[in-house]
Amino acid sequence: MHKVLILCYTIVILSTTFCCQQPLIRYSASDTRLNYSGRIDSVNSDGMTLISSAASVTMHVSGKTCVLYLRNATHGNAHNYFSIEQNNIDLGRFRIAGDQIVEWEISLPRDKAVHRIVLLKATEPGNENIEFLGVRCAALHIIEEPNKPKIEFIGNSITCGMSADMSEIPCNQGVWYDQHNAYCAYGSRIARALDAEYMLSAASGSGIYRHWNRDHPNLPEIYDQTYLNFDTTKRWDFSSWNPDVVSICLGTNDLSDGDGVTPRAPFDEERFIAEYIKFVQRIHLHYPEVQVVLLSSPMLNGAKAETLSECLYRV
Repeated sequence: MHKVLILCYTIVILSTTFCCQQPLIRYSASDTRLNYSGRIDSVNSDGMTLISSAASVTMHVSGKTCVLYLRNATHGNAHNYFSIEQNNIDLGRFRIAGDQIVEWEISLPRDKAVHRIVLLKATEPGNENIEFLGVRCAALHIIEEPNKPKIEFIGNSITCGMSADMSEIPCNQGVWYDQHNAYCAYGSRIARALDAEYMLSAASGSGIYRHWNRDHPNLPEIYDQTYLNFDTTKRWDFSSWNPDVVSICLGTNDLSDGDGVTPRAPFDEERFIAEYIKFVQRIHLHYPEVQVVLLSSPMLNGAKAETLSECLYRV
């Protein structure tokens, strides 16, 4: 009798273990159960390009593990960074290099039946792109969330999250973007605090009418392009994103003294104001009902900070 009972218990344990080991299913990047945010572009039927800082894909998955398929879409030996959030907890920033497909595995704790995973680009458009090529998990679920307020943050390096993360590589070491982390940028933090959807449309060094050490590129010149560059064959579809608020933080680089090598004319207040007004008018053409917020800069003080504030009031 005891032997029979032991045999029965063994069968139950083995059956339970077998049932828990659900096979993993590969889902393509175009699956409608995935939610994208920020500036993105389709690579092909199997992949999506994360372009802008904090461009992300959100998924609800179940099982014991999930595997993200990624590729670093840069030229030469350049690398990139991405961040992962699991159930609203930041798992950290990770480096991706080379041009081979990377399988990034995430262990899923057993305290939840369904887990919320967010893959976010930590660098900016100037660092080229990260391609998301799908996910493998036991099951991918439909994301059912109420409509959230939407905010677009337009700006320069601060808005990108430049120098926001020195946990691994100290400032002034590595390459210029090794401290980038758009997950820690002020726009990302504000959006999480307000439970809002958001997009960062920003490029380091940009200004309203001049770059930090030369004339171009400026944010208004590249804003309408999907990749925030001069490729006019790829125009951003503004109908795909209808924010309630557009926040603009520009002016630091217009007021910059430059690099001391390239000739730099004095700051032109009238030109700055005129170009700023034209840019705000263009934003209202894209989003007729949007509220626009003009921000000053934490990087300026003294006379320059006063000058920027006066110009913004005039705008």
